[in-house]
Amino acid sequence: MAKKKGPGFGDVLRDEVNESSAVPEGGYDLEVVEMEVATTREAGKKMLHAQLQVKAPKEWAGSRLDDYMVFGSDDDPDAEDIRTLKRSRGVKKFRNLARCAGVLDDVGDDDEENCELLQGKDVYGVVTASIEEEGDFKGEIRNRVVRYYEVGEKEPEAGELPGPGGKKSVKASLKKKKVVEEEEEEEEAPPKKKVVKKAKPVVEEEEEEDEEDEPPKKKGKPAKDDDDEDDDDDDEEGEDEDEDPPKGRRK
Repeated sequence: MAKKKGPGFGDVLRDEVNESSAVPEGGYDLEVVEMEVATTREAGKKMLHAQLQVKAPKEWAGSRLDDYMVFGSDDDPDAEDIRTLKRSRGVKKFRNLARCAGVLDDVGDDDEENCELLQGKDVYGVVTASIEEEGDFKGEIRNRVVRYYEVGEKEPEAGELPGPGGKKSVKASLKKKKVVEEEEEEEEAPPKKKVVKKAKPVVEEEEEEDEEDEPPKKKGKPAKDDDDEDDDDDDEEGEDEDEDPPKGRRK
């Protein structure tokens, strides 16, 4: 028996088979295999459950995906109020799916008939892949279809599955990395110094103004010379002598 080239069945089982049913993050051509009306497990909210099958890329063809579109709310679990439907993200997602599948104009009020409209339709879906951090599926890789497009709008392509150790999706990792880099840049950047303009000293100007405002001092009489003072003293003595009464003559 001739040996086959390449890895054998045992090698594939040991090394290349993905134990998880999840697909890598990317964009896929999908077929709506089945769609049904259901309710959430805990709160019993009304929702539509779509089962999708991958058609392309070829390496992931046949893989199954689930999409849950919740219509109800905590206050209105059966989504009977029109305001609940208008606010519901699940309704908006269903509208996106129906439009891309080409049946939006045929959607009516009957949920069962709406599900039948979508069965067998092809769409393109953007899929994320991340490891659950809590709940019943903690540690497992989970897929979520975040948006639909018409087939042919985008080229099908797939990335890589998240690795072990709780690695999050590629988009989440890139977003986290960007935030960390921005925080590091902020820490490295030195704080900007506040420029404080110093007030010009006004003391000298005030003193100068005070000096200018003060009235000019009167010029004093020039000081007398010592000779003049002596002369004045002599004059005063002469005046004193003149003022003294004359003494009488002795006989």
